[in-house]
Amino acid sequence: MTLFRITTGEAELRSYTGLDHHSIAMLLLGVAVVPMALGTLRGARPAMWALTAIGIVVLVISFTVDLPAALDEGTLAVTYEGAQAEPAAGFYVESLAGALLLVAGGLLLMTAPSRPGTLSDSP
Repeated sequence: MTLFRITTGEAELRSYTGLDHHSIAMLLLGVAVVPMALGTLRGARPAMWALTAIGIVVLVISFTVDLPAALDEGTLAVTYEGAQAEPAAGFYVESLAGALLLVAGGLLLMTAPSRPGTLSDSP
């Protein structure tokens, strides 16, 4: 999926996928989500924390690495008049996934029943 592209308005000069931009880092994070999501179905609080943490990592990568790159034309702005860089669908999907993981992990942590024998059970 295209993460961002550089165009002149009439022609696409270059496009970058997530694999081009940060190798398989996001793929590995996505694979790590699967066992964590299964763990949350069993009520495992560490898995809920992990989902939240993965969501934060995805958002940090999206907004500190991908967004600046998606708004920078680089040397193509010198070569081509009117070159513009813009985020593509992949950037928005990546950002939405990070936000959903963060919200889902946070809501699961807030709504999960506390374990017996914790301080919240004392009178």
